[in-house]
Amino acid sequence: LATRFLEYGSVVSAQELFEELEMWEDVITCFRVLDKVKKAEELAVRLLEGEKKNDPNLWCVYGDITKDEQHYQKAWEVSKHRSARAKRALAFACVRRNDFSGAIEHFRDALRLNSLYPHSWFTRGVCAMTLQKWEEALVSFSRVVQLTPDDGETWNNIAAVYNQTKQKDKAFVAFQEALKYRRSDRRIWTNFIILSLETRHFQHAIFGMERLLDLRRPDGEAAQKSELIDTQALTAVTRAILSGVEDVEEKSLERMRQRLAGLFEKIGNVISNSVFIWDLRCQLYMAEGDAEGELECRKKQLRSSQTPGWEKDVDALRVVADTCEKLVAAFFKGSNWTEANKRSCELLLESIVEKASVVLSKMEDTGKLKMLLTSVKERGL
Repeated sequence: LATRFLEYGSVVSAQELFEELEMWEDVITCFRVLDKVKKAEELAVRLLEGEKKNDPNLWCVYGDITKDEQHYQKAWEVSKHRSARAKRALAFACVRRNDFSGAIEHFRDALRLNSLYPHSWFTRGVCAMTLQKWEEALVSFSRVVQLTPDDGETWNNIAAVYNQTKQKDKAFVAFQEALKYRRSDRRIWTNFIILSLETRHFQHAIFGMERLLDLRRPDGEAAQKSELIDTQALTAVTRAILSGVEDVEEKSLERMRQRLAGLFEKIGNVISNSVFIWDLRCQLYMAEGDAEGELECRKKQLRSSQTPGWEKDVDALRVVADTCEKLVAAFFKGSNWTEANKRSCELLLESIVEKASVVLSKMEDTGKLKMLLTSVKERGL
């Protein structure tokens, strides 16, 4: 009943019942919950000076109150080296002061006495990782997932250890386990994408990037665009697929291109103002020989290049000019070059030249936009 009171927050009632039952360690716990640290310490001292002087658990409680490691060491001694609790306390004390080697040794003793403590195994593994003791870290994390198979963070650490030791295939499998239980962890998804690219699991990399887009905030945005898509990863998977590098599982290049196109469509629904991403999308259209698709994509790329104040900024204008050059090249391709498109292209370039006339007059490399306009006007149908 007293324990139930404590669980439900009736700490004073629990304390009174524990006192009646002379369950002094629980009384001390109640004092600490009630922030009566002085009373808790006085009771612990009184008990340790009396009949409880050789009680290792009480010495550990006293150490918890005072934060004095000597009391944990005393608990270890009076237990005749049988108190796993004392060793765990000493281990965590070492962790707090960054003595990771000492922590590993204390955890080793504690877990030898009682191995059913996944948090101790986990922390021991983290200490070993910090010291780059990869084999010891792997043993520790493996024990965690034996006890708690659904611990996604531990699976992530196992993947990290395998990655550090160049066991990429095992790392890939471990990341997949991690993501079963941590589906919303952007950090793990990012690591998984990078490893998927390294191991040529391109369809998994694409799925990972789609998942990151799904994990954006409810208002549809993220703090930074980099949180939504890793442009380096997107570039890597695009170039690999367009270069014909085979996925280790999916051998159909056509299906991989379709997956990539689906990813770009999803990105476009979320990020519409990235010149770089639109350029990558255009490369896919070019590889597929889709001139009409490329043209529409280049138009969107141009719109994204026209950031606020572009017509007054030299660097921004150069980006616009480079994008115009690619757009004109797309207009010239195949069935895109019609009378209506020619006129549309002329009007577009004339508008850009007119808006940026002040900056263009001050630039040394003013020729590109005017040369493009001239080439459009002079090109026959």
